[in-house]
Amino acid sequence: MQGNVFHKVHLCDYSPMKYDRTIRILHFGIVLSTLFQIFSEKLIGFPEPGHPRHAMDTLFIGIHEAVGSIALILICVYLIIVLDELASRERLFPWFNAAGRNNLWLEIRQDIPNWLRGKISPPDKNHAIAGSIHGLGISLALLLGLTGSMLFLGIGPRGDMTPDIKVIWESHSIMATMILIFVAGHAGMALVHEFKGHKILREMFRLKKIP
Repeated sequence: MQGNVFHKVHLCDYSPMKYDRTIRILHFGIVLSTLFQIFSEKLIGFPEPGHPRHAMDTLFIGIHEAVGSIALILICVYLIIVLDELASRERLFPWFNAAGRNNLWLEIRQDIPNWLRGKISPPDKNHAIAGSIHGLGISLALLLGLTGSMLFLGIGPRGDMTPDIKVIWESHSIMATMILIFVAGHAGMALVHEFKGHKILREMFRLKKIP
């Protein structure tokens, strides 16, 4: 694949991370669609077998399914592009190799005590923790989209579900709560960085091409 999505950054190289405009646009779309899914999920009740859906229920479910499909496509495209780069794979999923796990453990030992004292390192200094958390979040969003697709195909028109589909429904609901916690924590940490002058939000959500 031509062009770098991220400037190449090895785990031991703490040079500033710059995001390609395509990645920033995809990230923006994933954030919006995920937030919409989190709040629209609250409008959808548990399917009751044998009970026809009301028109409003059908509308909310249809919108939820449509936006969920868009979110899943965005996540898949994001992963296809990002995982093409070795440096990006190491940054998002450092636990898959010994060097990545070692760097992640070192950052945890060094940074967490500083966090408790109110000291937050700039994102260009340490990125193993941030990258791994981002990787977990995108993995969770992917699983949420995949289980949602299974529910779309597996739930009958009158809400009837097999035992397997009911387990997937319950797992989907648990993951929805987990993604809400993740988004809240992710946004909160980004705001802390912003208050520290690290310009995380301005960098990530700038849709213009970086010169």
